Amino acid sequence: MHRTNTLFAFIVACCLTAFAYAQSSDKQPSPGPNPDSSDARGQGMGRSDQDTAARGGATGDRAMQAGSRINVQIDQQFEQDWIKHAMSGNQFEVQLGQLVSGKSQDPSVKQLAQRLVQDHQKAADQLKQVAQQMNVPVSDELMPAHRAKLEAFQQKQGQMLDLAFVFCAIGDHTQGTLEYQFVAQNTPSPQLKQYASQTLPHLVEHLQMARRLSPVSMGEARTAGERMGPSGGSDTGTGTGHRDGNQDRDR
Repeated sequence: MHRTNTLFAFIVACCLTAFAYAQSSDKQPSPGPNPDSSDARGQGMGRSDQDTAARGGATGDRAMQAGSRINVQIDQQFEQDWIKHAMSGNQFEVQLGQLVSGKSQDPSVKQLAQRLVQDHQKAADQLKQVAQQMNVPVSDELMPAHRAKLEAFQQKQGQMLDLAFVFCAIGDHTQGTLEYQFVAQNTPSPQLKQYASQTLPHLVEHLQMARRLSPVSMGEARTAGERMGPSGGSDTGTGTGHRDGNQDRDR
């Protein structure tokens, strides 16, 4: 179990690096329009900002070329652990969606939450069938990490709840998209391959919906990070950024 969890950590870290580069090139890794590109245009990203993002992408490209992809083989233990992990993930999205749908006052946020409930409940039911076929015991109970996240959301209200939910949806579905794509491409089990392949488009759509609700785009976040520098100080000397503005609005 420890070995498989370590493999998951390496997979996610490597894939998120690749995702960051894909975003810097303004290319969506899956079918559909690129929300970040429209966000950048709609929010007035200047030519200099786009050039800065492009240079950041080139730097990331060189960093990726300096290393090599990890070689991970999916064995039976990996499949069993991933099924349990995915089952807990589906249940978390269902319960979080139900929570946010009942507490949020924003129609767009409620719509996303209700969509997560609908699609992830369906995915959980399908995964139960796959688990039964592969003789993998699964439970509706959340894993400790998912339970802790849900409990944290239960303490949030108003705009802080909406913002945390959108950001969480972006992060979870970015990771989920990469994980499901990896499993769909590499698992030797036809049942699990079919499940991952059929669920993947829904995860991509959820990610696109969440990114359209985000008050900042990935390109803006990268540009702000470059201006702040490694010490956390702003080149302009103000020491403030987009995050402070969002916190002011939430208060």
